[in-house]
Amino acid sequence: MINANKILGNIKSDQSLRSKYQEMSKSGNVENISVARVESERSRMRKVSDKGTEIALIMPPGSCLNHGDVVLLTGEKMVVVQREPENVALVTVRHNIPEDHILETA
Repeated sequence: MINANKILGNIKSDQSLRSKYQEMSKSGNVENISVARVESERSRMRKVSDKGTEIALIMPPGSCLNHGDVVLLTGEKMVVVQREPENVALVTVRHNIPEDHILETA
């Protein structure tokens, strides 16, 4: 089992990690772990990557795992968080509702 204890960065916002991700993806050295929104703020959890690697996540208190976060980077492997899609509801409030009724309507 591999231990990961911090977020190293995000492939969406860190250009150097993005380049490393693209390079390692070509050689098949990127593994993904799937994390649900409700799990994303847990400081401890066990996950199995899409390639079967067992990973123990022991994050600092207050950490939140986001889509694209890199939790492990070695010369041979990069482990990236993939947030699971979830159903959401979209509520649109008409513009012609009086202000004092908006909360009731919502």
